[in-house]
Amino acid sequence: MAEQQNSPTGIVAAELGIAKVFHRISDAPNGDNIDFNAARSMTDIGRKLLQSVGFKELDDVSIQAAIEANDAFIDRLQQIRDSAQGLTLQQ
Repeated sequence: MAEQQNSPTGIVAAELGIAKVFHRISDAPNGDNIDFNAARSMTDIGRKLLQSVGFKELDDVSIQAAIEANDAFIDRLQQIRDSAQGLTLQQ
């Protein structure tokens, strides 16, 4: 819905919630907590996703690739939801 309403804040909030639920988020190898609550942009989320898998030397290209991977993940989850809702409506 946030995408349909062109609400960047809503998109970030929704993806942050999904990241918390579906991505395995643990302590970084150096002991620092990766706090998705502090994310204020998709760049922050991309950075934190990479850090959550031990990526140490972050760069803009890798962060953008992480954002795109997360977007693809969200799109697939939405397809699964839509498919399941379609089945429910047909039954």
